Amino acid sequence: MSGIPRQPAEIAKRKGLYRPSRHGNIDEKIPLEHLSEVPAPPEILNTHGAVFWNDMLTELLKVKGLITIPDLPAFQIMATKYQTIVECNELLKVQSKWITDDKGNVKENPVCQTLEKAEKLFIQLATHFGCTPSARNNLKVAKEDEEKEDPLKDFVL
Repeated sequence: MSGIPRQPAEIAKRKGLYRPSRHGNIDEKIPLEHLSEVPAPPEILNTHGAVFWNDMLTELLKVKGLITIPDLPAFQIMATKYQTIVECNELLKVQSKWITDDKGNVKENPVCQTLEKAEKLFIQLATHFGCTPSARNNLKVAKEDEEKEDPLKDFVL
């Protein structure tokens, strides 16, 4: 789509420009169940991935509304990429960044390419979950229902 990007419905409402025909009905959002505790890490994760799973989900659950049940598969991918990054770094400690092939040519170790791909995807996913400084600045989490003070409470007849 070309042109100016559409404003979110909440911003349009604040500005007084909300039109249901254009923005859709805000009240029709599907309510998602938020996590109340950290679930057990998936079996596919090794110790590095499981520690990441537990530590990061514990921190992310401190912000109510940030993690929902449908977010867990994407979070699992992020934990898997984290464990790939750790494993690649451990391999690069043992192996060299540069290897010599059977013809005598020096080339970059394929582990470096795997590491770069995993880091790139990890950063993308971490941004979506608010795990980078710039993502935290732009993070919009639904506020908890605060008890609104009744304006007529002090009104006495």
